[in-house]
This record gives sequence, structure tokens and C-alpha cells, in this order.
Amino acid sequence: MKNLIWGIFIFLISSSQIFPQTGWFTLYSNPTYNHYSINFINTNTGWVSGTTGIIRKTTNGGLNWVDRTTGTTNTLFGIHFVNEFTGWSAGSEGTILKSTNGGENWVIQASGVTVHLRSVYFVNTNTGWVAGDTGTILKTTNGGNGWFKQTSGIITKGFSSVFFINSDYGWAVGARDTITRTTNGGLNWINISTFPNNTYYSVHFVNINTGYVTGTSGTPGVIIKTTDGGNQWTTVFNEPSTYYFNSVYFPNTDTGWVAGYYGGILKTTNGGLNWNPNYSNVNNNLMSVFFKDANTGWTTGTGSIILKTTNGGTSLISIDPLEIPDYYYLGQNYPNPFNSLTRINFAIPTQSFVSLTVYDTRGKEYITLVNEYLSEGRYEIMLNAEGFNSGIYLYKIRAGNYSETKKMVFIK
Repeated sequence: MKNLIWGIFIFLISSSQIFPQTGWFTLYSNPTYNHYSINFINTNTGWVSGTTGIIRKTTNGGLNWVDRTTGTTNTLFGIHFVNEFTGWSAGSEGTILKSTNGGENWVIQASGVTVHLRSVYFVNTNTGWVAGDTGTILKTTNGGNGWFKQTSGIITKGFSSVFFINSDYGWAVGARDTITRTTNGGLNWINISTFPNNTYYSVHFVNINTGYVTGTSGTPGVIIKTTDGGNQWTTVFNEPSTYYFNSVYFPNTDTGWVAGYYGGILKTTNGGLNWNPNYSNVNNNLMSVFFKDANTGWTTGTGSIILKTTNGGTSLISIDPLEIPDYYYLGQNYPNPFNSLTRINFAIPTQSFVSLTVYDTRGKEYITLVNEYLSEGRYEIMLNAEGFNSGIYLYKIRAGNYSETKKMVFIK
């Protein structure tokens, strides 16, 4: 069985008053324009870039967005800031812009090329790279005052994303099985052959060894992973779904998200072993996702949609119980056996970090239903297991020092 279970809907129910604790919620939208990139320097200050030279800025976590004048009408595919003041944006027809005052003003830098530049990444205020069509990789060591070409060895294929973990180690990915890596700041680029049918849109590394690339494999939706710096790659997700994955981001080694077409968002909490759906409640194509930590993140895309989560994207409804339970409790799911839908209830007598996970009988994790701090109270979770294979499953709760496991039977 594939790792992804698309049909998981989670909600908490109580006879007491219910208060929403939203997973992803909409901050902004404008159907006239599209956004292609989002970047935050802290939980308050961030920027998006997109069509017709759009750059928008927020200083309150995305609650309000202000348009900034860029001096260009070219599409801006990428934006990246290294601090609250200094950042760059790259776009169509060789466009590179720089700001030194937090995006209030932008200055056009000479790139020396006319191809579309689709991604930009800086490791400090001086050293950065842009990548784009026809295998173009440009580097600067003086903040963009001068850009020079690096030889990627790729001419007929374009790059969609470039990422550096430090001034030496970097990766670029793109069309038709294009992955290239460097260990010396781009002086030399080594092309890696992975899967011939794949096209890649985004690359992100959590250290010099562990990284992820996402895109499509002909049938949409592929995520690949490396643990040796990019020499070898394995497929950790490949489903014939309707979702192309345009962007991937990991704030730590275990937890990451991909975002793609038709509002599709997947999350992993175990380093890519399993991918579970977050529900965005939108149909926009999501082009870029960014997280500051395991809870706070944003995604943006077509129709200028900007979404935010403050709980890691978990779609829960929290409860203000009238009666505090006296003890921890995990109930038997009902109905059991079940076909697609079943309920699991539990109680916690004190505020606790709660995890509730479904496993098969071999101990393989299928999905984590809850993985966060919850207030004391009684909770009920509806599990839609459509997509599971028939059989016996285990569900286990951990809360404080309490742990309990029960069996449930799914029959198609």
C-alpha cells in the first residue's frame, strides 16, 4: 500500500461548546494575479512575488499585505531575504532585483542574460545564486553588483529551483530528470541521473546529506529523498493523483510539507517515510510553501492565494469541555469492524502533548492523526480509512506518561 492516505478527515467533537482550531486559513487572494514564491525571515515579516512584477510584504505574519513598487512588470518567480533588510527577486527575461530596506524599494541588477530566472537563493548578504532556463546558473559574491555564469553542463533543459545549505554545498533541479550538485560553491557542478520520467520543481535540504526534491513523474506527484548529499536518490512518494508538487520545505529533519496543484498539501513527521494530507480547502495551484518552525507556515499560488497555519496544518476542532476528565482514556473505535468511517475517542485530564497514530500489525506507521499539545478534555476523532487495505490495524495514543494501544478491523 502506498504511504499516502488521501481520505483522512479529522475533527474533534464534544457535547460542550466547540471552538474552531483551523489547520490552514486564507490570508489573502486576488484572482487577477498569481504568486510564485513566498519567503519569511521571522514569524512576522515576509514577502511574496508573482506576475506583473508584484512583490507584497507583511509585517504581522500575513494578516495584512502591502504592495511594493518594483520597477518592472516582468513575472518574478523567486524571492529570498537573508535578513529583515536585504533580499533579492528573480524573474522573466533575466530580471534580478535587490532591496536593502526590507522591500520598500527595489533596484534592478544586471544579470547579463535574457532567459527566465526561476529561483534565487543567498547564504549571506554577499553570496548567492539564481537559476533558470537553458541550464543557466549565475553566481554573485558581492551582493549582486556583479553576476557571472557557472557551467552546469546542461543546455537543453531548464532549472526550476536552486538551494544552498552553505557557501559550498548546493543543488539545482529542473526538467527531464535534471539534478545537479556542487560541493565547492558552484565552481564545478555534477549532474545526477535519477528517474528518466521525472521533472522536478523544488529542492530543499536540511543538512549537507539529507534533502528532498519534488515534482511529477508523468503521472503527477513524486517526492524523492537523498541521505548522502544527492549522489543516490530514492522515491518516498509516487501516486497517480491529480497533484503536481511544486514546492517542498523542511524546518527540521523529521517534519516537512509539499504543496501543489488544486490546493494539495502533504505533510510528513517522520522524514518522508509517510506523507499525510493537510486540507487547504482551496483549489488554487499552490506554487510555494515556507515554514519557520514545525507549526507556523505559509503557502501561496495562483489567484494570489496566501494560506497560513499555526498548528502544522492539522485540521482539528478543539473543545472547551464543561467537565475535566479524572483520568487518561483511549476508547475502542466505533463501529468496529468498519468500512471507511470510524470514530476514536480519548480523554486527557491535564494539558498534554498528545500523539495518536495508526499502524499496521507489523508496526509500520500509516498516519499520525494528532501530534500537538491539547487542553484537558474529551475528544472524538473521525477516521475515514478509504484507501486502506482490508485488515487489522493498531492505533496508539501517547499523552504525558500515558500510553495505550487498541486494535481495529477495516473491511472493504
